[in-house]
Amino acid sequence: MQKSNHRRSIRLSTFDYAQSAAYFLTICTDNRRPLLGRIVDGAFVESELGRIVRENWVSISTFHPDVWVDEFVVMPNHLHGILIFGRKPHPHVQLNQYQSVKPGSLPSIMRSFKACVTKQAKTVDLALESLWQRSYYEHILRSDKALAQAREYIVNNPLKWELDKLEPVRFTEDE
Repeated sequence: MQKSNHRRSIRLSTFDYAQSAAYFLTICTDNRRPLLGRIVDGAFVESELGRIVRENWVSISTFHPDVWVDEFVVMPNHLHGILIFGRKPHPHVQLNQYQSVKPGSLPSIMRSFKACVTKQAKTVDLALESLWQRSYYEHILRSDKALAQAREYIVNNPLKWELDKLEPVRFTEDE
């Protein structure tokens, strides 16, 4: 039996990922290898690749001025971050026959981020067969309380490294 390469999307099919919203994201390295650095006494010490990841994450707002890079943390094998989109969706964006991702949307930004990091890693002789795990985890933060919980989770993440199992994070959605 041939294995299918198609995976079911976890994205909400009716949600416009280019609209104003706050998103909690987790992006993992391939096979969760600790390529980005290490934790020493509860603090993250970045590798060269970790530096590249951090610099590219911070620069997202440079290339997408309507996207705010909020709290984030780079960990040995993943990144947790919050991106806040401050614009209204563009209802008349035309996709050509080869595109399936709306320009300026969360999937488009994540694809660009991963591609830029991978390209830069290759230019500094960090020869990796595969850097990123396929896709990423996202959670739409629908309340100020959920946003505050996500920020606290990110800030405390290095202290909880030994307990980290990369389980999906749940944040309270009621005000």
